[in-house]
Amino acid sequence: MEEPYSKSQILATNLKIKNEIDSYLEQRATIQKNAVSLLKTIKMGNLEKQQMVEELQKTLSDHEEENTLLQAQIQELQEIPSALASLRREYMDIYKETASLRQFVSKKSFKNKKLKKVLLSQSEGNLSASAKKTSHVGITFEDDERQLFKRLDVVQINAGTPTKLVEWIAESKTEDKMNYYTILCLTYRYFMTSEELLAKLVTLYHTYTNEEDKAKRMNVVNFLQHW
Repeated sequence: MEEPYSKSQILATNLKIKNEIDSYLEQRATIQKNAVSLLKTIKMGNLEKQQMVEELQKTLSDHEEENTLLQAQIQELQEIPSALASLRREYMDIYKETASLRQFVSKKSFKNKKLKKVLLSQSEGNLSASAKKTSHVGITFEDDERQLFKRLDVVQINAGTPTKLVEWIAESKTEDKMNYYTILCLTYRYFMTSEELLAKLVTLYHTYTNEEDKAKRMNVVNFLQHW
């Protein structure tokens, strides 16, 4: 038969059990505290991820808008060739009509004295023959009536001194100036050397120093490139 516990043994056992319970409670509190901290960390991480997802969705929306704009621009660019082709056709139609009208006027103008007088007064940029000869002494122009019959907007030169023929490079504003450049390049050797032509061109270029003479300087540069 077991001996009964003494009062001191029972108290010691109770104290031991109490200490163990206190230890378990402390561990439980620590676990709960760690769990709460972990939950807070997870919650904050979820919020950050949610913010990142929202930012990515906004960025994706912006990219979709940009893509829509780019597609619209691409569509406009794809329509440009057809628009240019249409403008080219319109230009060719206008050019043909203008050429036909010019030919008609050049043939019929001499039958109408009033029309003939008007056309002659407007040819050569509304410069009269006397004014033209006065401003370009040394160049012989073709007769106005013959020139008008050939082509209304082309200046015909029959002869000129070497210096004046070079000066006409800068003065020419008509659409046939490239043809004049070609003719001069092919014929200048009959009345001057290449060195003389180059010297005249350099002198001519430095003659025009004002801003309003820029077009004349460019004519000289264009001739040098053509040469």
